[in-house]
Amino acid sequence: MDIFYFNLGLTHVLDVNALDHLLFLTALSLPFSLNSFKKLFFMVTFFTIGHTLSLLINYFYQIPLNTYLIEILIPITISITCLPLIINKFFNIINFNKFLLNYFSAIFFGVIHGFGFSNFFLNIVREDSTISNLIEFALGIEVAQIIIVSVVIFLNFLVVKIFNVKTNKIQMITGIIIFIMSGKMLYENII
Repeated sequence: MDIFYFNLGLTHVLDVNALDHLLFLTALSLPFSLNSFKKLFFMVTFFTIGHTLSLLINYFYQIPLNTYLIEILIPITISITCLPLIINKFFNIINFNKFLLNYFSAIFFGVIHGFGFSNFFLNIVREDSTISNLIEFALGIEVAQIIIVSVVIFLNFLVVKIFNVKTNKIQMITGIIIFIMSGKMLYENII
């Protein structure tokens, strides 16, 4: 096993200069608690599957990607993910299958984020072992995402228990901050 691709996946997500994963994962994690970590784990895994699928598709089919469009779509996916945090009472009133919507959107958003990285990945991947490199990269992404969501869940738990702040307030305030930050990213990507 070549640890290079595992580390590349790990640093791709944990890079402080690449806020897209951190913002997306924070928005995705906040509605969950320690008791529902298993559900969150599967959401993160579905995102990784989508991310990996886009890398595979682009590797085998060499899709001419409009990187400008992808860079616009990434902050939009972040904004969409944090909307339920901001307007959670609205989503509690509407009865829809959150499971399908969340898992589908996790895969779909993973595909978009993966296409944002696919050109770079194609330039560095070795042709003789692409599938194994991609699996190692995906494992690095998955481990990094589990680290981030674990920290978010833990910090959320601390704020609720130590400072006695209601979960809905944390979600709404954090959702607004993430929405503004993703709006800034969108603006910068458009210009």
